[in-house]
Amino acid sequence: MANSGPRSAKDLETPRRAEWPLITEFAYRRDYFRRWILAALSGSAVLFAAGLYLTAIAVFLAMPLQAALVHLRCPGCDMPTTLQGVTDGRNCLGCGRRLRF
Repeated sequence: MANSGPRSAKDLETPRRAEWPLITEFAYRRDYFRRWILAALSGSAVLFAAGLYLTAIAVFLAMPLQAALVHLRCPGCDMPTTLQGVTDGRNCLGCGRRLRF
């Protein structure tokens, strides 16, 4: 017999079919953002090894910021990222649509 007690945070309801395109698009955007972070780390490491210290620091700081502004946007309302981020963990802070599963 199934336990009908309180549900944990892991047992949230499955997204509806209409929500999956936004969830998928936001996952792609997060992946692009992660690639930019890796590019910033590797690029700044190469510049630092080459002796271009100030340029390496600028690349290390500027590329993740640019990546966040370009890629981390809500696909539904196109809200750019803020200091709080785009989501509260699952939903968009601007329009309230579900962005993560």
